[in-house]
Amino acid sequence: MFLLSIFFTIPAFAAETDAWLDGWDYEISGSNMILKGYTGEGTDLDIYGKATIDGSAYATVINYDASSHKSAFTGNTGIRSLSFHAMDGQKVKGGDQTSMAYFFSGMSSLESISLGNGFDSSGIQDMQSAFYNDSSLTSIDIENLDISSCGTLAYTFSGCSSLESMEINAPYTYGFSGMFKGCSSLESVKVTAGRDAGSFTSLKSMFEGCSALKSVSLVNFKTDGEKDFTYLFKGCSSLESIDLSMLDFSSATDVKYMLQGCSSLKTIDISPVVTSKLTDMSYMLVGCRSLESLDLSGLSWNSSGVLMNQIISTCPSLTEIIVDENVRVSSSTYGIGGEESPVRTKVIGKMSDSFRTYFFNKLQYAGRYLTAIDVRASIDLVGDDAYDSWDYGLLLSSTSRIKVAGNNGADSIYFSGVENGLYIYAPGEITITLTQGKAETDRKSTRPEL
Repeated sequence: MFLLSIFFTIPAFAAETDAWLDGWDYEISGSNMILKGYTGEGTDLDIYGKATIDGSAYATVINYDASSHKSAFTGNTGIRSLSFHAMDGQKVKGGDQTSMAYFFSGMSSLESISLGNGFDSSGIQDMQSAFYNDSSLTSIDIENLDISSCGTLAYTFSGCSSLESMEINAPYTYGFSGMFKGCSSLESVKVTAGRDAGSFTSLKSMFEGCSALKSVSLVNFKTDGEKDFTYLFKGCSSLESIDLSMLDFSSATDVKYMLQGCSSLKTIDISPVVTSKLTDMSYMLVGCRSLESLDLSGLSWNSSGVLMNQIISTCPSLTEIIVDENVRVSSSTYGIGGEESPVRTKVIGKMSDSFRTYFFNKLQYAGRYLTAIDVRASIDLVGDDAYDSWDYGLLLSSTSRIKVAGNNGADSIYFSGVENGLYIYAPGEITITLTQGKAETDRKSTRPEL
């Protein structure tokens, strides 16, 4: 009797596929596994630099069509969080290693994203609108994001209305227009540039609509090529102060609407803005409802004048405008803005002909009137130095009472703007009632005639 023993060896073809690929539509191309789209039920996803499929390892690549600016993530409304992880030194790659335009845009449910050290961004030149309208995004880890070659960040975070803070280094970037436009929850931001030469293509609307913004730090934005600063801080209604010296306005020609709607600003130093090249600052301060003083003196004005249409419209707290004889207002200025109700306004300093003609003479159409002024109280507004005289341009209501008190040793005080003449009064404790076209003293004093 023979015992026949037959042994069969059956190879084990175990389907070894990474679990994180569940729900992904993918295809194999050479040594790459290309993620084309996610239709699974998961909302918190981890993406790894390598994928094992049926026992074979592939490099992970995110599908991206550069012509349509659409990736495997674009427009996905179900994913809540994304985390990218390197594996064995292999990072996740984008399908186009030069562009991430609109890469994660339209992911309205995305709350957090961690690129960490797991996403390969080396060589990226364009991040325009990369996170556009990701309205739920509150956390974004881009600390290790390599954008050393990225030329534009235009609208990158525009519409990220839940994002509260951001710090980003952009050493090569020259395009920042609309970068944070519509980030209505953004409270603090720091952007570090690195171009010490060359020019920015645009800063237009960079922070437009950032209504919660309180802290802004722009580092190394010292270039001389940017000309358009329109809408830069438009609608930043929580901004209480802003240091405009962070920016170089030496080539700026247009700052229209730059601070429109910054309703919490009480003071603003515009000296960095007004240069010999500036031609238009229309609507620049419209809606700055808390602004109390505007200093136009000591600045380098364009010899042809600067257009100032509606510049102080809806600024009901603005009661003081400081000028000197060098202020240049464009003859094309048709109106400086109106108020809902009359506002006390005083103009301090010697007026230039263009200011008197194209700005000061329009105060009466702006709903601004001066009911009284204490000259003594004005000394601090012009400093402690002795002046031979002050030239006060006053827009008067039908009757205005003006107290002329001690004035730091001035020989005379000039009141101009009265309809039919210029009146000069010596210093002293007298009270004068000014009406349209004449002046009368109420106390014992003599009035030197002009």
